[in-house]
Amino acid sequence: MLKIGSYILLFYLTFRLSKHSFEFEKVSRLELIILPLYSTLMFFITMTWGEENIMVAIILLFLSFLVGWLQASKVEFKDEGKEDKYQRPIVLMKKNWSYIIGWGILF
Repeated sequence: MLKIGSYILLFYLTFRLSKHSFEFEKVSRLELIILPLYSTLMFFITMTWGEENIMVAIILLFLSFLVGWLQASKVEFKDEGKEDKYQRPIVLMKKNWSYIIGWGILF
């Protein structure tokens, strides 16, 4: 029963991540800057540093670079020509198939 629940959760998360991948949506600093920085910081804080774990960290760093490159390779940006209430330009982003494939590799 737990295995079926895991697959349902995985399907739900995949659907949520890919739901707006083919539409232009406003770029969020939370999604593009804060979450990756927080994840990296938490990795280094919680990592148990040992010889074997350093090799795992190097491999994960290499794989994350490749997946990140794949996800960003087909991203399209569109400038709205408008500004938000803080006078920053509004930029829209469409993630496309490479974004979904990158998450599939991670899962």
